[in-house]
Amino acid sequence: MGVLLLLKIQAAGLSIITPIVIINTDDYLDVLDMNQIEIVVGEDLLMIISK
Repeated sequence: MGVLLLLKIQAAGLSIITPIVIINTDDYLDVLDMNQIEIVVGEDLLMIISK
């Protein structure tokens, strides 16, 4: 069902980009992105470095 919904959204000319906001960055030493152009299901998006 999820894939069909995404296809319908794209067919309507709408964006399927989902913003991600990290609001507790002070809790970590660093929050790094993985420098990926496209994210595939199951791939790491961020690397969190604990204090």
